[in-house]
Amino acid sequence: MVKEEEIKLTTPTAPTPDEYTFTSVIKACAGNGCVLDGFKVHGVVAKLGHEENLFVKNSLIDMYFKFGFKNVGEKLFDEMSVRDVVSWNTLVSGFCLSGDVEKARCVFDHMVEKSLVTWSAMITGYTRKGEVSAARELFDRMSERNVVCWNAMIAGYAQNEKYSDAIDLFRQMLRVSGCGPNDVTFVNVLSACAHLGALDLGKWIDRYIRRSGMELNLFLGNALADMFAKCGCLKDARRVFNEMHDRDVITWSILISGLAMHGHAGEAFGYFYEMLKCGIKPNDITFMGVLSACTHAGLVDEGLKYFNQIDKVYGISSTVEHYGCVVDLLSRAGRLKEAEDLINSMPMKPNVIVWGALLGGCRTYKDIERGERVVQHILELDSGHSGSYVYLSNVYASMGRLEDAASCRLKMRKNGVMKTPGGSWIEIGHIVHEFFMGDRSHPQTDKIYSMISELGSRMKLAGYKPNTDLVVHSVDEEEKEDVLFTHSEKLAIAFGLISTREGTTIRMEASEEVKSNTKKKIFVAGATGATGKRVVEQLLAKGFAVKAGVRDIGKAKNTFSDNPSLQFVKADVTEGSTKLAEAIGNDSEAVICATGFRLFYGLNTTMEGVKFNQIVVAVAARFGWIVDNLGTVNLVDACQKTGVNKFILVSSILVNGAAMGQLLNPAYIFLNVFGLTLIAKLQAEKYIRKSGINYTIIRPGGLKNDPPSGNIIMEPEDTLSGGAISRDQVAEVAVEALDLTESSYKVVEIVARAEATKRSIKDLFGSIKQH
Repeated sequence: MVKEEEIKLTTPTAPTPDEYTFTSVIKACAGNGCVLDGFKVHGVVAKLGHEENLFVKNSLIDMYFKFGFKNVGEKLFDEMSVRDVVSWNTLVSGFCLSGDVEKARCVFDHMVEKSLVTWSAMITGYTRKGEVSAARELFDRMSERNVVCWNAMIAGYAQNEKYSDAIDLFRQMLRVSGCGPNDVTFVNVLSACAHLGALDLGKWIDRYIRRSGMELNLFLGNALADMFAKCGCLKDARRVFNEMHDRDVITWSILISGLAMHGHAGEAFGYFYEMLKCGIKPNDITFMGVLSACTHAGLVDEGLKYFNQIDKVYGISSTVEHYGCVVDLLSRAGRLKEAEDLINSMPMKPNVIVWGALLGGCRTYKDIERGERVVQHILELDSGHSGSYVYLSNVYASMGRLEDAASCRLKMRKNGVMKTPGGSWIEIGHIVHEFFMGDRSHPQTDKIYSMISELGSRMKLAGYKPNTDLVVHSVDEEEKEDVLFTHSEKLAIAFGLISTREGTTIRMEASEEVKSNTKKKIFVAGATGATGKRVVEQLLAKGFAVKAGVRDIGKAKNTFSDNPSLQFVKADVTEGSTKLAEAIGNDSEAVICATGFRLFYGLNTTMEGVKFNQIVVAVAARFGWIVDNLGTVNLVDACQKTGVNKFILVSSILVNGAAMGQLLNPAYIFLNVFGLTLIAKLQAEKYIRKSGINYTIIRPGGLKNDPPSGNIIMEPEDTLSGGAISRDQVAEVAVEALDLTESSYKVVEIVARAEATKRSIKDLFGSIKQH
C-alpha cells in the first residue's frame, strides 16, 4: 500500500506537486498494485491540469495496464495529442502484459520508430503465450540487439521447456552479440542446464561469475545451487550455498532436496535443523526433500515422524505429493498394508503416482493379491497405464494363468496402450546429445551399439542377470534382454564411454514419460440444462466418461442417447454437500457446474389462490439464491470431501457489475430482478476462490441456442459489459479447460464476435493472467 502521506498531494501548506512528483507517485501505485490510490492520484492529476503532460500521461497508461484495465489504458493513449516512443512502447508492453498479443503486434507493425524495448516486449508477449516460433521470427528480424533482447528470447525458450534451444541461443549470444550476459541471462541458462544435466556449461557459467566479480544475488545463487544439486555436484552446491549472503526458503530447500536425491540423508536433516535455527519456516517443497531423504535412506519411522509434523507442528497442509513420498517409503520397506491403509485414509483423491508407488512394493515383495487390487485402482484413473498391464501379465504368466496373461496383452493392444520411448540426455564437449529407446539416428550408432554389446557381455561374465520382469512375458528371455539394453539411458551412457577418456565421470539425465490414453470421468452438475447438455455431449465426443448429476434420472435418460460412457446419478445441488459427495463419488476427477436458477425451479404445479407475481417473488427469493450461491458452495464442499481438485463454473458476465459501474446497465438490472442472480453468482465465485481448489470460472455473455456465428473473445474478469455467445462455444471452453494448465486459477469472460481472429482455447487462456 502506498503510504497515506504519499497520496495527500494537495494540502494548504504543501507546495503544488509538479509532473515529476506525479510521475513518481503513479509509478509507485502501479508497482505496488495500489488500485484505489492510483485512482485518487489520477483524480488529483486531472484536477490540477497535468493530465495532458506527456510524462504523466505515459505513466498513467502504464499504471492502468498493470492494474488490468486495458481499455482505460488504450483510451488514454488514443486521447493523446502528442506521443513519443515511450508512449508507443508503453502501449505495446501493456497489450503484451494483458495477453492481447495480436493487438500489440498491430500497434508494433504501425510504429514508425521501434526501440529495443518494443522488440523485447513483443518477444516476451509471444513466448508467454507459447508462440515461440513467432517470437524467434521477430528476434531474427532485429538489426541490433542488447542484452535485454537476448534475455527475452532465451527466457522464452527456457519457460517453454525448449532447453536445448535456450542453450544454443546463449552460445550464439556469446559468439556474435558483442554484449555480455548478465545475471538474468545466467538464471535462465542455468535452469536449462539443470533440466538437461549440462554440467560442463553450468561450471563454465560458475567460473565466469567468479572471474567477472558479478554479484551472487539471491536469484542467481539459487539457480546456480539448483543446477549443481540436480547434476549431482553436491560439493559445488554447498560452496555456492555458503557463498550466498542472502538465503530464503527456496535456497535451503534446494540443498536439502539435492542431498536427499543423492542419498545424503543425514546431511539433509542437518541442513533442515540448521534452517529452523536460522528462523526460516519450511514450506511444502522443503518437506518433499526431507521425506525423500527418509525414503532413500530407508528411515521409515523417521519419515512418518516428519510427515505427522507437517500439519501438526508447522501448519502446512499435506499435499498428494507428500502422501506419495510416504507410500513409497512404506512400500520400499515392505509395509504394504500400512501403505494401502494410508492411501485409503487420504483426505484427497490419490493419483496414479501414489498407487504406482504401492504397486512397486507389491512387485518387489510379490504381494499378488494386493497388486491386483492396486492395478484396478490405477486403471480406473489411467486406462492406458502400461506398467499395470505388464505387471498383471507377468504375474499371471508366472502363476501359469496363461489365458489371463494373454487377456492382459490383448487388452493392451485393443486399447492401444504402449510406452512412449523415454528420452535421455548427455553432455559431451558442451553439446547436449539426446537419445530415445531403440534409437539408431545418431551418427555413431554402430559404435554405440558395439559398446552396449561389449558391456552386456562383461556384465554377464561378472554374474549380472537383468531383471526382465518389466518386459511382457510374450517375448522370449533373449528378446527381453535386448529391449532392456536399448533403453535410452544405456544408449546415452555408451555414447559417453566412447566419447570420453578413461576415468571421466559420466552424467546423464533421463526422462521417462508415458503417453496415456486416459479416460477421465467428469461430474457435470446441471447436465440436462441448455448449457449442461452441450457440455455432456462434448465431453463424450472427446472420449471422457461422464457422470451426469440430475434431479430426474428418467427425464435425463430421455434427453440423451444411450452411451456406455454416460452414467446418471441423482444429484440436487440444494440438498447439501454430503449427498452431493456421494453422487460425485471417488471416481470423478473434475466437476463442471453448469447449473443456473430458472424461474419455476422447484415450483409446484398447483397455483390456485396465489397471485402469479407473489409466486415469482417467493420462488425467486428462495431458489435463486439457493441454486446460484448455496448450490455452488455445496458442490465445492463436496469436491473437497471426495478429493476432486478441479472445479469449472459457468457463471456470467456482469456478476461484479456494481464494481464495474454497471448498476444502470439493463442487463445487470434484469438479471438481478429475480433472486439477485448475479449477486448470488458473485458470492459463489468468491467462495470458490478462497477454497483452495483448482478452479476455472467462465463468465459468458448472453447465451444463444444458435450455432456459433463468430470467434471467441476471452478477456480478464470485470472487463465485458455486453455481448453474446453460443452455448456450444461455452461448452467447448469448459471442456477444453479440463486439460489445460493455462486455465488453472483463472476467471475469464467470453463472448463471440464475427470480426474476431480465430484462436485456440489454449492461447486464449494463456493470454489471461493467473490469480
